[in-house]
Amino acid sequence: MRIARSRCLPGLVILTLSLTAPRALTQDRPSFEVASVRPGLPSGLLSPRPAHARSSGQFDAADTLRHLIGWAFKPHSMEGSFKELDEVFVIAAKAAGPVRLAPPYEVGPMNQMVQSLLADRFKLRVRWETRSFPVYVLRRTTTDQLGRNLKRFDATCPEGYPENVNAAPEGCFVRLSMGRGQIKGMQIKGIVPRIEDFARMLSSLAGRRVVDDTSLVGRFELTTAFQDSDPRAYHIPLPEEDFSSLRDALRDDLGFKLESERRDFPVLIVEHVEQPTEN
Repeated sequence: MRIARSRCLPGLVILTLSLTAPRALTQDRPSFEVASVRPGLPSGLLSPRPAHARSSGQFDAADTLRHLIGWAFKPHSMEGSFKELDEVFVIAAKAAGPVRLAPPYEVGPMNQMVQSLLADRFKLRVRWETRSFPVYVLRRTTTDQLGRNLKRFDATCPEGYPENVNAAPEGCFVRLSMGRGQIKGMQIKGIVPRIEDFARMLSSLAGRRVVDDTSLVGRFELTTAFQDSDPRAYHIPLPEEDFSSLRDALRDDLGFKLESERRDFPVLIVEHVEQPTEN
């Protein structure tokens, strides 16, 4: 099984810490030169085509409005009960010129253009709330040396984020794989531009967000393997016995430890949305 990124990070909303007033999305942000929006087939009848941005300035998607909003804003989590959020819409848009692409979990100019489109065509209004979530914090067991299977990786990367993974030089894009190892049950190996990218992969295995607090900067090659209690199937998140084995592997192979904490993250609240206006 190949894992390059995680689409969403599960978490439990516990407490509202601060509120901001609802606000309309303003148009003082980049916008597309032309855009087409039309209803799609119900999600059960359509293979979704997640949002795809190109450095040429083109954007297209055939996905639920909920996923489109998530792509545009990159929230830790999102709330909203409008029926439109789970309807599928087909979007094709074009910027006036080339656009520099942002990494998958960051908001860049293309994401802001989609925000403008959602405000204009769907009358989207949102607000942010800061809430506390249980997380695992990834830390180093010692700052004296790297773990035995954690090595720095040198790479010369072009400016901007590549739209094609295969076209990116080795070390400039997340390349992590998880599969059966020969000694222990499961093995994770690959190269990451940032340890934060590895933490995101661990989030899917842990069932809650994993936050990078290692202070390590740069690209790394890593390998770790842990016991798999049931070799017949993949389990995400991992059962407790496998998660304990993963903790031990992170410590022994990479010099990392996972510690339970609570952290604050912004939650996106959808205040208003409508059916899109005609093209």
